[in-house]
Amino acid sequence: MTKITAPKYDEFYAAGGWKYRPDFEMKFLGEMTAAAGLAEGSEIVEIGCGQGFHAKILHDLGFTVTANDLSQEGIAFAKTNYEGPDYHAGDAADFLSGIEPESVDAVFIRGMSWFHYKFTDDRPLAAKRMMPRIARIVKPGGAILLMIKTDYTGTETAGGVYNHLWTDFPALLGDYGTITRMTDWRGMVLNSEEDGRASGHGMSVVVKTEGASGG
Repeated sequence: MTKITAPKYDEFYAAGGWKYRPDFEMKFLGEMTAAAGLAEGSEIVEIGCGQGFHAKILHDLGFTVTANDLSQEGIAFAKTNYEGPDYHAGDAADFLSGIEPESVDAVFIRGMSWFHYKFTDDRPLAAKRMMPRIARIVKPGGAILLMIKTDYTGTETAGGVYNHLWTDFPALLGDYGTITRMTDWRGMVLNSEEDGRASGHGMSVVVKTEGASGG
């Protein structure tokens, strides 16, 4: 997987990468971290941080941020342009394995490839296999914050990228704590599959953890 994805993202980030609206992203992450009950100075790990844009926002919101991405190009850009977080380039599974159990207050994940495929996928780097490794590093009473693009149709692209249903998220995350917030990327609360289909605009989930979970 490293040999396939790293060159792709290095090239993408070298060309400019994703474009975001800073004011909107700051407000949205502020709402997510507030829903998670994270106090100023809380330690947040971001996996799949890309060029460091959201890691920097979390840092500016007052959190201590450690961020990882597979792309050397993305991490180099982050270190140059978004000072504050502690950045690490390399495989996310290896990165997570190097963190002590129950040692951080939260993990933040936005658009990471592990979560863009069916949550029932049984590949070694599928979301359902990696969730225990993610939950393992979070303190009891901490949080997992996840943002994933979906239109809630259950459709799949030719490359295997899947548009998750609303029900997929409680099914994946319910074993790791209590879901305290589910909204679309505009902040609309999503309480059902019908809400998801009416929105069609991404999922944001906050899970309050109840303790370490296997892996």
